[in-house]
Amino acid sequence: MNANNIKVIFFDSKPYDELYFNQFNKNFGFELKFFKEKLDHGTVVLANGYNVVCVFVNDDVNRGVLKKLNEYNIHLLTLRCAGYNNVDL
Repeated sequence: MNANNIKVIFFDSKPYDELYFNQFNKNFGFELKFFKEKLDHGTVVLANGYNVVCVFVNDDVNRGVLKKLNEYNIHLLTLRCAGYNNVDL
């Protein structure tokens, strides 16, 4: 898979996410899509057709959501957080 085929979706995105990731992406050429909605059971369908999902700490990435992401053939799930202790496993 080359960079031109990589499609990344961001959930619970903030304006600074779009600014930073769009600027950084100039070196790579990934297809980026930003949603203000949080990832949860009702919004996971938005990830269909993407390769990479980037979530934020308030998203609800439970077992059902992970199962759907797997069905959608998501290759990578990444997490961006506002601190070092914000992830509850």
